Amino acid sequence: MYLIRFYIILIYLVLTSPLIHANGDQCYLSVTMNDQTTVEKEEREYVEKEISLKLNNGLTKNWDIVTKELGYENVKSMIDYHKNHENWSKFKEIFNSPSKFNQVKLISKNNLEQKGKSLDNQYLLEISQAIISKYLNDVKPIPPEGISSDACIYNILVTIDENKIVSSLTSKDLNIFGESKIQGKDGIQESLLRLIFNGFENQREEICIDYGNNLNK
Repeated sequence: MYLIRFYIILIYLVLTSPLIHANGDQCYLSVTMNDQTTVEKEEREYVEKEISLKLNNGLTKNWDIVTKELGYENVKSMIDYHKNHENWSKFKEIFNSPSKFNQVKLISKNNLEQKGKSLDNQYLLEISQAIISKYLNDVKPIPPEGISSDACIYNILVTIDENKIVSSLTSKDLNIFGESKIQGKDGIQESLLRLIFNGFENQREEICIDYGNNLNK
């Protein structure tokens, strides 16, 4: 009887251990991008867009219409942005007396966002997931329903300035970083690869085989 009970327990452990092992090993990925150049780009690359303040019937446009044409969320945010601009005295006259003007130049937020935001978190999430899963551990984005407080999680922080891109990876008992002097997506990729290269000696040969031509020696 004892042996039968022992074998039953043993079989149960064998059958359930892969599931337990898989759940224990599943790690999640959290990414954050700190682009310190965005504000500078917006200030340097603002674009004034020429628009008409008159409808086809000659009546003055409602400010809600102008807001949509310029890409702002609402009238207040449009006016607030113009207030912070050095040419506010010119813009103020337009906002106070729109009926006096037919064609005006106002700052288009659409153009600002297109020029100022060259990189986004979606790309960072995709490239980080690919690299971490290939060289360290299989990771998945954190699901909408969240994860348990004791779940395995890798935190990626990418900081971008005018001179370099620095990526850091923190997890339990892990804190490593890598950097690149290349800007853009190539720089993010290189900083992540250097992060793995610096922190895990056993992965260096494989990284060199895969990306040696893309990394500066």
